[in-house]
Amino acid sequence: MVIPRFTDAPVQTMRLTRSVFQAPCRLIAMLILVGMVNALQHALAAHTPTDNAAIAPSKWVSAMPSFATVKFGIDNLQELRFEPFRGKRVALVCNAASQTRFMEHTVRALLQAGTIQLRTILLPDPRDAEFIQASTPADAINGRIRIATLATTGRRPTPDLLDGCDIVVVDLQDIGIRPYPTIATLYGVLDACAEYGLPVVVLDRPNPLGGGSVVGSV
Repeated sequence: MVIPRFTDAPVQTMRLTRSVFQAPCRLIAMLILVGMVNALQHALAAHTPTDNAAIAPSKWVSAMPSFATVKFGIDNLQELRFEPFRGKRVALVCNAASQTRFMEHTVRALLQAGTIQLRTILLPDPRDAEFIQASTPADAINGRIRIATLATTGRRPTPDLLDGCDIVVVDLQDIGIRPYPTIATLYGVLDACAEYGLPVVVLDRPNPLGGGSVVGSV
């Protein structure tokens, strides 16, 4: 004698209910998708120019400065022949992207000035050390300039790294995202120099994300 399994009845009913409602739901989803595609095609057709005239750029794009006219803080210093730093012993906080608008690194620009004593180079990322050494004359760095990373000091320069320096110059290119240590490094340098009594000069650089507005003096 076979005893029927009454527990299968709800399961079979549920499966039947799903199969009944799945087909209409799929049909409705397909109709919605087709409608969205048609609406997108009509919108594109409405904004497509009928002649060969070029589409005028938006006001936001036209208001952005040309890259040929953008000057970084290091470019302004070069035009001033580094007079604000004449005779100063400088500690430079930079990275591989610290370059002039003519793709010359800030370290090389300071060394070529001839009126500045570059004593220390502080890097947020230790991987920038190879680039700095490769892009500058070896005889100008070896034995004369200290190169250190701030990644192991909590983003704060220690007193021995700034020993013998008169001023700290920060030339860091930010990329507009939080994981990049630029802002944390700048904060650590400002905090440490306030404690040590050293002046800090921050060279301005535009944020590559956006660029439509400029805040502060350049």
